[in-house]
Formats: sequence, structure tokens, C-alpha cells
Amino acid sequence: MPEIPNNYADYDVDTCGDRIRVASDPECEAGRYVSLTVTVTLAEKLDGGQGLAACAPFGFTLPQLTMPGAPGYATASSSTGAALRLTPYEIDGVLFERGVIAWLDEDGIPAGESMEFVFGDRSSGGPGARASLQALQGLLVACYRVRQPENPHPPIQKESPRVAVRPAGCAIVRGFATPVLGAGEEGTLTLVAEDRYGNRNEGFAGEVEIRGADVLDGLPATVTFSEADRGRKELFFRPGKVGLFRPIVSSPGGDQVAGPVEVTAAAPEYRLFFGELHAHTELSYDAAGSIDEYYTFARDTACLDFAAATDHMLGMTGRTGYGNTTTPFACHPGGLPGIRFDRFEGRWQATGDAAKRYHDPGRFVTFLGFEFDTSGHIGHRNLYYRDDDAPPIEVPEWPLPKGYLGEWGGGRDGIMIVPHHPPIWWNAGVFTDMKGLEIDTVPEGVEPFVEIYSKHGTSEYLHNPRPLRGQIPGHFAQDMLEAGAHIGFVGGSDSHQANPGSSLEDPGPYRTLQYRSGLAAVWARELTREALWEAFFARRVYATSYTRTILRLSVAGISMGQIGSAGYPREIRAFAAAPDFVSHAELIRNGEVIATEPAGGHRKMPSDVEGKIVFTDDRPSERSEDCYYLRVTIHGTERVWSSPVWVTNKP
Repeated sequence: MPEIPNNYADYDVDTCGDRIRVASDPECEAGRYVSLTVTVTLAEKLDGGQGLAACAPFGFTLPQLTMPGAPGYATASSSTGAALRLTPYEIDGVLFERGVIAWLDEDGIPAGESMEFVFGDRSSGGPGARASLQALQGLLVACYRVRQPENPHPPIQKESPRVAVRPAGCAIVRGFATPVLGAGEEGTLTLVAEDRYGNRNEGFAGEVEIRGADVLDGLPATVTFSEADRGRKELFFRPGKVGLFRPIVSSPGGDQVAGPVEVTAAAPEYRLFFGELHAHTELSYDAAGSIDEYYTFARDTACLDFAAATDHMLGMTGRTGYGNTTTPFACHPGGLPGIRFDRFEGRWQATGDAAKRYHDPGRFVTFLGFEFDTSGHIGHRNLYYRDDDAPPIEVPEWPLPKGYLGEWGGGRDGIMIVPHHPPIWWNAGVFTDMKGLEIDTVPEGVEPFVEIYSKHGTSEYLHNPRPLRGQIPGHFAQDMLEAGAHIGFVGGSDSHQANPGSSLEDPGPYRTLQYRSGLAAVWARELTREALWEAFFARRVYATSYTRTILRLSVAGISMGQIGSAGYPREIRAFAAAPDFVSHAELIRNGEVIATEPAGGHRKMPSDVEGKIVFTDDRPSERSEDCYYLRVTIHGTERVWSSPVWVTNKP
């Protein structure tokens, strides 16, 4: 794995100088069960009544203290034989689920002696602790001196080690092809060797066959990988035929469709780009992976066209803690205890520097952004800047007055706000009468779309397939549309493992991260920030649950994302092409399905649904404005959602 700069270490430093070492048996590999031993050699005496704490690396099996034969069993011992009392890491009623504390109730331990923690102790027959499914270079094993139960010492980050998790063996080679281009134009097919968890295996060597390469002139029938390729090859083609093509990448792990690729007679006005606008790095403190790993994964493994790292609250000044102005402790159970945002001014600079460093117009576009919590309003939103060097936002008062969010920028001129999982409830129940995100707290001009799907689940309507773990009725995307909002749809991940656009289908490290990542699809004139920004606010966007599907929609000649007027009957034209067959396409008007292709939802041959789909709406509604969008189901499981079209009724 290449060396990736670490731009955010050593923010909280313990001056005591304790030496901390980590050993893994066997070596940490994605998804492998290991026993991780953390040895802390004390630089100064640890007195009775004090304790030492350690946190398992992010993404590993959470430590547990009661079942020796189960995964994640944690133990602690001392070199002096002093009795230790091992407890979960809890501060002021907040449980930090990755940590444990070894307390000295009586005898102290002198300087030079050591304490040892074992995460995944196998001595009683347990399997160990499962390593993170995401391969990352530097997963922090945070260690702390704990003076009192309610007042931990800052983490010993300067001495706390980092653990590297290697990819597992190659499972399959995926192909990512230019989705739309004109005949004779040059396209790319990027091949990436992945393990079963979506990590790029840079040591893969072997032969890959490309079936159907003959229709995309320039592609070879076979490709040989060597270790020098580091698990990635970029090929070029220049198709001479017009049509819809799906080259097949055949590797030792199986076949994958690299497409679809739509070739048109003339150069298209709009190109199709796929990206990720919502995921996290270790800068969020409740996530893992450096921001450099984030962008290199997006560009080189997931083969995205654009990305934004949206770490928590980086743009806010004068705040301490996550979503709390008073407590000095982080409140997220997966986060690190003792972390305070007012110590991390440099992290916003690191975020901006990385966005500049990886921005490469025409190849890979980045946006500067961050996630804030309620900002005085219910629900979660991300904020994005069109340009570099955006200053941290000064908060004049708290909570923010209604409408203040829209005064931060001016939409098209600089700032975009995007809500996500608007109806989510974080507890384990299914329904609640709690309030969810409300769309009218932000001016429409700065909030062009909502994240309708992520690893948390689907926010389209109550009783979705792939539902959120907890749901708040009345706050779904359809409810926003019914309330009159003009808002488009994108997909994302909300991944907390620096792996935007990952093919990983396993759930994430938090209980609400249940599904594979979604993607944001954008029809833009070119791959630049300016062109993407224009497309964002024109709502030429749609959402997918990972698949790179080509989708278009127009109603009476009014394109996806637009507002217009028309009488009846209205002709609805759509185009859908997916890597796999399209099971069915549903046309939704004003929250109800009014037409399905195939009729009745019964699938015919795959070719009967693919490509152009035409509906006719000849039943006038009683509304002054109708809202249409298309929902496409692929292979029975994956979904794609167009942004809506709004049609004002002509008399």
C-alpha cells in the first residue's frame, strides 16, 4: 500500500510520554479475525484509584467483557501482577463503545512497568476480534490515562500507535466505463482488482478477459495485470458504432458488466458523471481513515468523477462537542472520549488543503464541505462551497434563527446545502412521533436536492424497501414534495470509513449503516466544478443505490429537475439502461404510482424495459402543479430515482 500523508495527527498530546505498542496475531487483513495486544509502558507511576484506557481500532469488533467464547472479548493485565478492574469506557453517563478502562483500585504501578490490553482474547476459546472490512493504513489505537471516572486525561495520540489493515485477496476485477459519449470520441475503461470488501488489491497479478471489446474500438480482448499495476489499469477506446453496449470483464473471481455505455451519433450536450457528496474521514473523530485515503479511494478504487469529504462541524467556530455547546466530551458512542472540536482548528485547513490537492478538472473534481448537526433546526444537513479557501463560519448566535442558513452564501454564487436521511430516528424502534427534518427551514434557492438513499437506508416514503432503522412518519422525501418543495434527489453513503463509492455490501461499523453505498448521478456539460455546480442547481441529478445506471426523464418536453407548464394529455419520455436488466419502471405523480412499465409490473424480456420508455398521462389532477418522478428497479433489488419534473396545469 502506498504511503499516504497524515495531515491531522497529534492534536491532543499527553506529555507523560507513555510508550504504546500494538501487536496483531495474525496480521491484520480486512475481515480476518485477529487478537490485538496493546502494551503500554508507563513513563510515570499510575496511582491507585486511577486507570488506563484503550480503544479498539475503528471498524474492529467492539470489545465486550462478559463472554470469553464470543468475538471481541477484551482482557487486561499488568506486568507487576497488580489487580485490575476492567470496565467499559463510560464518562458522565456516556458509553464509548470502542473503549475499556483498566482501574487500579489499590496498589499503584511504578514507572517502567507495563499494562497490557488484549482485544479479541482467544485464550478461553473465543475467535478473536474481526478486523475492519475497510483496508486503511492508520487506524488509531487511542490510549488514555484516566484520573477520575468523569475526567479523563486527553488521549496519548503522539504515542498511540496506528494499525494498518491490508486488503484481502483479490475476489473480482470491476470495470468502470465512460457511460455516455459520441461516436468517434475517446472513452475510458478502468479496471480495478477488488477484494470481497471493495478494497483495491494492489498486489493482484493475472489475466483478465474483456468480452464484447470488439464493439468499443481500441479495447483488447485480454489484459494482463502485474504487481506494478497496483491493481488498476486504465484503457482507452473510441467507438465507431451507435448503440448501447456492455463489455463484460471476466476475471478469476467472476464476471462484471462494465457499463452500460451509450454511444450517440453526435456528441452529447450533457455528459454523465457519478460521485459521492457525503462521507467521512478520521477528521470527524467518529470515523476512520485519512482524508488522503478518502480521495485516493474515490478517484482510484471507486473510479468516481467527483467527491467531497464532509466531516462533522469543521466549518463551525465557537463550538465544543458534537451537537452540544456545553459538554466537553464527544457524545457519539462510536467517537473517541475527551475529543473537543475547539482543539481542532487545523482540521478545517486540512480539509481545504486536501480538496485543492486532489482537484483535477476533467479527471476528478472535489468540493469543500462539511456536515453540521441541527444548527438550531431539526435534522442533518451538509454544506458545500463552490470555491476554495472558504473561511470557517462564525456563528453569531445559537440556535441560528430561521432562514439564517440561506444567508451564508447565495446558492448559485457560492454555497449549497443538502439534507440527508430526513426521517431517521436513531433508536432501535421502527416508528416515533418525534420530529424529523423540515424542508422550509432553508431557502429553496440554496437547497437544490435531498439525499434520498444512503447506507442508512431509503428516505423516499414510509415502508420503503431497505428502510431506515428508525423512521419518523411525515418527514420523507415524498412528504417534502407534497408540501410543495422543489427539490431533486441524489444518493450517497454517509460512510465513516474513508471509502466513498465503495462496492462493499456489508453493513458499516454503526448499527444504522445497513446497506451498500448510494451514488449521486449528474448530467453536466463537462467535468469541472463550475459545470457540476450549474447542474446541481438545475437539478439535473438523480440517485442510485450504487448501480451506474443511465437515466433520463421528461414530461411534456420539460426535462428532469425543471419546472414548466403543459396541458393534457402529457407524454412522459424516459430512458433507462442499467448494468443488469431493469425489472420495472414506475412513474410517480403527486406521490402515487400512475403507470408501470411493463404494465402491471410483470417483467417481460429485459429488452422490453431497457432504453426508451413512453407513458401518457391523460387524467387531469385537481392541483395547480403536478410533481412527477421515475423510480426504476434493477434486478429486483437495486433502485434508481430521477429528480422530479414539476408541471403547472394549463387551463
